[in-house]
Amino acid sequence: MRTSAAPARFRAAALASHCLTLGLLAVAAPMARSQGAPAGDAGRPNASRAELTTLATQAEAAASTGGTPEVRATKQREAAAIRWRLVHGDFEVGDRIVLVVPGDSALTDTFTVAAGRTLQFSKLPPLALDTVLRSELHEQLAKSIGRFLKDTLFQATPLIRFGVLGEVARPGYYRLSTEASISDALMAAGGPTSHADLPSTIVRRGSRKVMSKSALRDAMVAGSTLDQIGLGAGDELVVAGKKERVGWAVATQIAAVATGVLISLRSLR
Repeated sequence: MRTSAAPARFRAAALASHCLTLGLLAVAAPMARSQGAPAGDAGRPNASRAELTTLATQAEAAASTGGTPEVRATKQREAAAIRWRLVHGDFEVGDRIVLVVPGDSALTDTFTVAAGRTLQFSKLPPLALDTVLRSELHEQLAKSIGRFLKDTLFQATPLIRFGVLGEVARPGYYRLSTEASISDALMAAGGPTSHADLPSTIVRRGSRKVMSKSALRDAMVAGSTLDQIGLGAGDELVVAGKKERVGWAVATQIAAVATGVLISLRSLR
């Protein structure tokens, strides 16, 4: 499908529509993912098939040749998670994809992946996503849309469910683009509260911390995207709260009470 011949006004309309859509992406949603995928680091959300194949091969080699039993087990889980992506794709029922097609209001919308992991359109045949990676979405859509609409410029943005928890105004799970930054994720949840301790913020994957505090701070300063730092669906940004300091007046009262208890015990003896 050719896109370079699209009129400039279509490009401007696409950009404006896309920006407007991205402003509406942060819609809170409960977490609901497939339980079939094995646990483990599975590479960047937007990684290509070639990149994932290389990562899987490297993880399998590391799992069979070196390191402690714990390291080998970790590499086995990583390899299994990556192989799962390569076979089953990235999309699950309930995932959402923002599609912007200038001049076509029927196709410019946020679409939800339906049963059978298909994308349903109002006037086009459904698109099967059961083996499609996020990095392959644009190509698959181009093939599907290109059979019916020629010389069309379009943008497709897959969203992931990402948790923003802790000391933020509206903690919960949000549907965000993988091109969103950590700051974007914080703002989607209403921003940090007055009790937030941003330098102590962490990222969790299940019960495991996947980014150090210093690495997360560097990513926030650099404006790195979720994809660039390898964060994906189900990961959680947890904003820590400031530790309450005991004031001098309270400390004095506690000390006085403790002293009184000690004196009473000595008197009883």
